[in-house]
Amino acid sequence: MRRPTITNGRTEYLPREFPSTNPPSAGDVLANFQPPSAAESSIETAMSGEVVSAATTMGFEADVIRIVQLKYISEHGEPISSVATLINELLEHDRASLKRTSDSTELQSSKQQKLGESDDQHDI
Repeated sequence: MRRPTITNGRTEYLPREFPSTNPPSAGDVLANFQPPSAAESSIETAMSGEVVSAATTMGFEADVIRIVQLKYISEHGEPISSVATLINELLEHDRASLKRTSDSTELQSSKQQKLGESDDQHDI
């Protein structure tokens, strides 16, 4: 079955200019190239090393290890070089996150307790 051809279609919905489909030239790519920073390259090297491998074997998550490594690199300028130091930093990170969680839980419970007290005062 033949479809009818549209001879006078609406043009206000058509794009004004068609996007360029030409890929960027090698010169454009090289002109905008930025090498990875020292922290990025050292974190990749550290994440593929034996120290991180040992920690992941012990059950620590790779994303948490990456966070700890980045923090250590920003503070000391180099990645963690021993398993013991990495484990200590991971445990410290875990303690800090647990403290933040317990602090927010205590804050919420004290808010709920205050709300309960104010409701009791209104009932009198």
